[in-house]
Formats: sequence, C-alpha cells, structure tokens
Amino acid sequence: MPLTRKNKILALIVGILLPYMAFVFYLALRVPRHPLPEWFPFFGGLYLFVALAGVMLVSRRIQRGAPPQDTEKARRARKLGRVIVTYLILVWSLLFLYGAYNTLMGDYPMSRALPAGGMLLLFIGLFSWALYRYSKR
Repeated sequence: MPLTRKNKILALIVGILLPYMAFVFYLALRVPRHPLPEWFPFFGGLYLFVALAGVMLVSRRIQRGAPPQDTEKARRARKLGRVIVTYLILVWSLLFLYGAYNTLMGDYPMSRALPAGGMLLLFIGLFSWALYRYSKR
C-alpha cells in the first residue's frame, strides 16, 4: 500500500485509537465480573477528544503541501462532511440541554453531570471550530 496522504491519515488514526482499544480490552477482559472503574468513561472521552484534535492538526500539516483537489467527488465529500459535523453538533447540543434540564430537576447528581456536560461541551466546541474553519474555505 503506497503512502499517499489518505493512507498517512488513516495510519495516524489507527495508531492513535489502537492503544485505547487495547486498554479497553485489557480492562474488560482482566476480571470479567468486575465493572469498569468510575474514571474510565471520562478518560475515554478525554483520550478521544485529544486524539481527534491531534488528527485534525496533523492532517492539516500532511495536506498542506498538496495541490487542492477541486473535483466533483471532493465537493460531494466536503458537503457530506459538513452535514455530518452539523448533525453531530446538533445531537450533542440537544444531549447537553437534556442533561442540564434533568440535572436541574434533580434526576442526575451534580457530581456525574458536570464531567459529562464538560465532555459534551469539549466535543461541541471541537466540532464547531472544525465546521467554522471548514466553512471559511
């Protein structure tokens, strides 16, 4: 497989997510009857956030020297990417509002709602920034 720009980015994503998946399998298979530690979902969310941000930054550097592709296929891919990112921002924003409402009503304890809401806000911010940068092109 030649090392094209697309393959470099794919190798970067696999290289970042593979250690996380190995850690998940280690914790899950270590003692099957014991639940995962309480800190694990927060670690996973933060790891994925940092991984996504890193992939976004490094992939820009990989793409920097390449000539722009202005084919019909590239335009459709950009449009589809914009739709998917907008959908994710909308879903995560609705989940954040739903969680905030239920926390104010007393359904969720504040100690669990604050980290979860913080993770949602991190992902909303990351994808909103990406959509903003994407729309400036």
